[in-house]
Amino acid sequence: MSFNVEQFLQHGVIIATLPGKIHIGWGEMEWSATPFESKKAFYLPDFFLSTEEPWLHPQHTQEMGIHEFQKAMGFMEHPPQISWQAPSSLFFKEQFLFIKELITIGELRKGVPIVFEHGETETGILFKRYLLSHMAQLDFPLRIYGYWDQTSGILGLTPETLFELKTPYQIKTMALAGTRPRDDKNRAPLLQDKKELNEHYIVIDEITQILERWGQVKTQPTDVLQLPYLEHLKTEIEVKLKQTHEFEEIVKELHPTPALGVAPRDAGKKWLSKINTDPDRSRFGAPFGLRNENGTGICLVAIRNVQWQDKKIKIGSGSGIVHESELNREWDEQKLKREVVKKMLGI
Repeated sequence: MSFNVEQFLQHGVIIATLPGKIHIGWGEMEWSATPFESKKAFYLPDFFLSTEEPWLHPQHTQEMGIHEFQKAMGFMEHPPQISWQAPSSLFFKEQFLFIKELITIGELRKGVPIVFEHGETETGILFKRYLLSHMAQLDFPLRIYGYWDQTSGILGLTPETLFELKTPYQIKTMALAGTRPRDDKNRAPLLQDKKELNEHYIVIDEITQILERWGQVKTQPTDVLQLPYLEHLKTEIEVKLKQTHEFEEIVKELHPTPALGVAPRDAGKKWLSKINTDPDRSRFGAPFGLRNENGTGICLVAIRNVQWQDKKIKIGSGSGIVHESELNREWDEQKLKREVVKKMLGI
């Protein structure tokens, strides 16, 4: 069946799998506790992996080039009218001080508080088409992803990949932690910033310790990932597996990495739900993936997004708190990340 744009905009799913390539789904949607072996399956749990049926099987799926998708969406110039409500600085301060106290007493090395900026707007077909038409203008290393029905949804452009299962015996992942505004002359370069490097190396250490149980780990040199408006420290990590592992098993081992969770990971799990955000975090920072028929696939980290339910929308942001972190700098970083989302999505 050829791509049905109207059905897709009513109830659809999208994920970028390769530079210039996306997978989309539309039509009737079937959810299940495990993936169907004969079909591609999208993986859409919430952040705490508590979704009973996280696997989505659309009636129709298609791989498409990003330029073809741009043409299908067109380009909508008039943005939706949104009234925004800023997050509470007091709430963030409480979370910041709570994490710093846990670091001081040795319970944590790192934690990530999340806050949401809320808004209200019409979220029908035109809203989704507007967002998609703007997001389609941006490609790798940002990856477009999203899912929606007639009343709710999520759309984003993430720079972070939880993992790629390139073959049944090869996993590629990354440490992506440490942020500064792009071309900011008032801040030290990321590769010279003690706080950002400390945060980044904590993430590398935790991911490496997990993967070393499974096989031979190879870590690439740390570099700077330049994105529109922001820069991040990035380290690519690869493991050759001793034996195969199922998609969902890999998710449960890696998610959440300390880039969006806590470190040390195992000891810090009891604090993860207490370093909380909104009453409903939903899919912010959750895994968002596509599993192929042969078990390989890709899983993204659902950051830099907008979520909505009826007319209520929200944009989340997080920042890594370590021993060297300063309250005002972290608050400014969170605000910057939300502003970047608005610019990328045209809102």
